[in-house]
Amino acid sequence: MQPDRECKNGILNKLLYCVFAIYIVTLFANSAAIYLEYDYVQKAIKIIRYGCYLIFAIKTVYLFIQEKNITRLNFLFFIIGVLILILGKNPEFLIVFFIINASRDLDFKKIAIIGLVIYAALFVITVISSYFGIVPNWMFYRQEIKRYSLGFIYPTDLMSVYVTITLLYFYIRNTKSTYLELFILEAIAIALYKYTNGRLGLIMTTMIILFLMIGKIFKHTKLSDKIKINSSKIKNIVIILLKLLPILLFIVILAMSILYQNDIKIINWVNHIISERILLNSQAISNYPVKLFGSNVTWNGLGGKYNVSFQDIDYNYVDMSYIRIIFDYGIIGTLFILYLYVKSIGHLAEKNDKLMLECVLIILIWSAIEPVIFSIARNLFIIYIGSIIANIENKDNELLLKNTRRDV
Repeated sequence: MQPDRECKNGILNKLLYCVFAIYIVTLFANSAAIYLEYDYVQKAIKIIRYGCYLIFAIKTVYLFIQEKNITRLNFLFFIIGVLILILGKNPEFLIVFFIINASRDLDFKKIAIIGLVIYAALFVITVISSYFGIVPNWMFYRQEIKRYSLGFIYPTDLMSVYVTITLLYFYIRNTKSTYLELFILEAIAIALYKYTNGRLGLIMTTMIILFLMIGKIFKHTKLSDKIKINSSKIKNIVIILLKLLPILLFIVILAMSILYQNDIKIINWVNHIISERILLNSQAISNYPVKLFGSNVTWNGLGGKYNVSFQDIDYNYVDMSYIRIIFDYGIIGTLFILYLYVKSIGHLAEKNDKLMLECVLIILIWSAIEPVIFSIARNLFIIYIGSIIANIENKDNELLLKNTRRDV
């Protein structure tokens, strides 16, 4: 019986990799100009995506029936998702729950490779197609500066997708990458910046490439062996600081957003550097209620509205993850997401998984300027992070219904 079950599970997992590849295509489509340009494309993508959601949900239920157990934290994840759906009118939290649980017995590196290949291929196709006029290449203005979307809905979307590609490359190739590869990645980022003026995307890409270069230097010079920390106290302090990082970033950004109206010089300077993002945070905090399970705010941006100025639309788009999640998922959802990262950092530190830990730290920094902390479209690593709660072997985290079956 056991070999038959393993064979069956193996077939299901192969099918799920295919479904995941299709789902990633739909995630990429969300950022492409063609998605807004043609109604039939938008309808087709939505139907395909909903089909993927259904398969993820069926696989999750199948796993729970097969294993007959679920950790308490995972169960809490589900309950919070249901409450956010009912009270906050936002299905995203619950969708992420199903995707994480459907994928938790898959090889995450394969998922990352699938993501990298699809994103990179579609990125190149989209940019080339925009150059030849096959897909829209909308033009925006930042004061006197022209910005081109190169086939994407907005120039920032293009740079954001490129950061996603670079981060997946960082995880897959890491120290195996050559200096020529890193030079090409940075050269592409600079070329894209010249068309899009997406400076924050360029900064994030450059930071990831610097991480790669530093890792290569440490490996080749064996510096990591020479500067090993022998003190257990220092190691514990470093781990505690890493675990506190998501909470500290949340507190700092929330405080800056609340204090912005007091005209504090340093906050004004930071706001200018990150393209008025703190101003938009402050306006959102003033205009919308903060609820336990989300406020159902409709976010209006400039996507696709290239001939419209800020004054002509109700522009309220919040980019910074640490404020965005308060409105999207409420206080309870925000606390759970922060705990998810704290727990995963502790788990990765305990396993000494330096590579994934570096990826998580990059995501936390990136989340300070873009809404990626709980977005699978930009952050596939949330699948791995969430699976820690779904898979963690802890007797204290077992559901009350373990090894029980109810007759219907």
